[in-house]
Amino acid sequence: MSCAVRRKFSRASAVILGAPVVAAGVAVQLPQLHPRPAPAYQRLLAAVAHSAAVKSEHFSLTEAVSMPGGTQTSGTVKATGEIAGSGASAVAELSMILPGTGSIELRMVPPDLYAHLPAAAANLLGITKPWISVNVDTLAKAKLGGSFSQLMSASSTWAVALAALKAVSSKVTVVGTAPVRGVPTTAYRATVNLAKAAAGSKLTTTQVTRLESAIGQSSLPIEVWIDHNDLVRQVTYAATVHPHKQSPAVHLDSTIDLYDFGVPVSVGAPPASEVQNFTSKVLSAAGG
Repeated sequence: MSCAVRRKFSRASAVILGAPVVAAGVAVQLPQLHPRPAPAYQRLLAAVAHSAAVKSEHFSLTEAVSMPGGTQTSGTVKATGEIAGSGASAVAELSMILPGTGSIELRMVPPDLYAHLPAAAANLLGITKPWISVNVDTLAKAKLGGSFSQLMSASSTWAVALAALKAVSSKVTVVGTAPVRGVPTTAYRATVNLAKAAAGSKLTTTQVTRLESAIGQSSLPIEVWIDHNDLVRQVTYAATVHPHKQSPAVHLDSTIDLYDFGVPVSVGAPPASEVQNFTSKVLSAAGG
């Protein structure tokens, strides 16, 4: 290598390494490059995708229920449980306390949802076995125009959320910081547009219209709390739902906590001899 080539190579190496460069007799220090903090939208998407990749977790739900106009008693629904898997294969188990009803145990083993109700509620509904079952495929097809498996096969609940958040990227903002179950988190706020969310999921326009009709609005404000490991720790939202045309509207303020990521989860269906199929009665009550 000639002396001239060696000098050019040395100068190029100095520039690349950020060393001082002498120009017109003046020493100039090249600025050091630092990665910019991820915008709120990108951080939220990364956390949702990261959380969706975790195979299992525990969760808790606290939902304040009220009737607009104050014509009926309000209350708070509380639930704790565990979930494993995603999409149509996801299994879950939870225990709920409903105001005026008592404790209910639920198990989701697709395509069936199993419920163990308090004795008083079971007697009122004519239930003669410890558990009832509802085929969620049949119910979803009647109410949303597609089976549970069709709606969820290609995307978990988190994947649908991803599609929704992509539709509202310009509206994702940082709310602040707060601990969730002792874990430091940052809160982000977004408005989910249900119609735009459909573009990234398997919901058809008709299904989205029915969903919008059920919740009485076309968008859903949410807040998401994310920890330093990019895991979603909490989600909150509020909505006014209309179960069916004959029932009064119900306002819900919901908080969902996620924790114990990766915990082993085992959920199974109750013995068949202890289960009463309740799908047709639920369809009839829902106007299906």
